Amino acid sequence: MRCLDCAHCDLRSNPEMAKRGFAKCKFVESATYPSTTAQRECSHFQTTAQEAVAKRAAWLQAQDELFKKQLPQRRGA
Repeated sequence: MRCLDCAHCDLRSNPEMAKRGFAKCKFVESATYPSTTAQRECSHFQTTAQEAVAKRAAWLQAQDELFKKQLPQRRGA
């Protein structure tokens, strides 16, 4: 499973962490932000609506593209 697909995944509680692909989980300590895309085992996993997953994935992709645009361009690339 991926946290991105879970109903307990919260991208809104810490937008700066979310922009880099990490989210807050309702069942994990407050200072822990698991990866949203890594495969993992979790006894608290609860599937969320596919529409929510699609919106999350699109938002994360947009954040990744913005981040890449901010990186300095490599010379000769």
